[in-house]
Amino acid sequence: AYDMFEEAEVTAKPIKVIHTKDMNQFEPTDDGIFDMFRSTVDQDALEDGVRVGFVDEMQKAIDKFDRKADADGYYSMNMGEKIANRFSILQPKTIGKGSFSTVVRAIDLKVNNKTVAVKIIRNYGTMFERAKKEADILRLLVKSDPRDERYLVRFLGHTTHQGHMCLMFENLHQNLRELCTEASKNGQQGLPLTKIGTFAKQLLKALTLMKKLKLIHADIKPDNILAHESQKYVKLADLGSAFYDHEILITPMMGSRWYRSPEVILGLEYDFAIDIWGLGCTLFELFAGRPLFRGGTNHDMLKLFCKSRGSFPHKVLKRGKFTMEHFDETGRFREHKQDKKTGKTTTTLTTIRMDSALSKILASCRGVDTTSAMFVRFQDLLEQMLDLDPWRRIRPEAALRHPFITTLLNDHT
Repeated sequence: AYDMFEEAEVTAKPIKVIHTKDMNQFEPTDDGIFDMFRSTVDQDALEDGVRVGFVDEMQKAIDKFDRKADADGYYSMNMGEKIANRFSILQPKTIGKGSFSTVVRAIDLKVNNKTVAVKIIRNYGTMFERAKKEADILRLLVKSDPRDERYLVRFLGHTTHQGHMCLMFENLHQNLRELCTEASKNGQQGLPLTKIGTFAKQLLKALTLMKKLKLIHADIKPDNILAHESQKYVKLADLGSAFYDHEILITPMMGSRWYRSPEVILGLEYDFAIDIWGLGCTLFELFAGRPLFRGGTNHDMLKLFCKSRGSFPHKVLKRGKFTMEHFDETGRFREHKQDKKTGKTTTTLTTIRMDSALSKILASCRGVDTTSAMFVRFQDLLEQMLDLDPWRRIRPEAALRHPFITTLLNDHT
């Protein structure tokens, strides 16, 4: 049972709503830095409206009894070290490290030495409280899915160890980015459409449950989806950025940039549709073996959206709190160019041509029969998942009824 050991009562607190300007200078780069437990959102920066993270500030926040945390508040485990007198660390080497935590594998001494994953939260600032909220959300998901049928990584419980919150999960084999990298090393470009369809169906079931519970994941990407060793199923993981739909945070920095939805960048009051966008980007990546949108900044991302998805609907631009940073009143894009010699930046207004349509990009990805029924259905589902208009974007319930999902072969779900 998920409440097998210490569980403090947690009350979800509304996240403070702030309106930020372009914070890309504070955002970790996506290039080559992929981790299933990494988040590109600095929660303290979002809550306080300022960038924090200096070593001396972090050191003050480290518990005086925590002798093994480094200057950044990360805890270093030893092989065989026991947590709650129950979980014995298999090896101190982390299998994941992010802004909020590190992850190691351990064995459960009370359940036949079963391997589990332990997420160790940094001992710094509000991270302990944020982890308690994550645990609260995870318990709700377990209670709402007693038979473990909704493809959400199974939460086993939480405790504290040396001043650090520790969250225990079922152990899974690898994340989807690692799976794609493995396929690439074997000479494959992306995964088979049948496998992508099976994974899509499972993840849509996870999102359907989250939507029913009014929860938004907010950071869906290949790194946060874990595959079983058999590769017959995957599970949505890392609820560290999740929140309830009444806790909307208006910031252009929500989630990981390459999977960030247009409405987040533009500053609209978003909803569950941001998760469908992230899943659409992920499904494309599973097919192509590379990310769809690889912008260096939010501004670059919007330009890429227009090139492949067309112009933004007027109503979307009109409702964005940050729209004027990127477009003028008529919808023309503010093109920024920096002079390499002087360093000065000039801005010109331009209309972006749709010269890299999604259909064209898909067709050029790899040797696939673009006239096959399965490919056509896959493309149609992606078109609906990546609609620039969040109000028209397909919902998880409708996506489960899409022909690409309902006509799957070799379905293991």
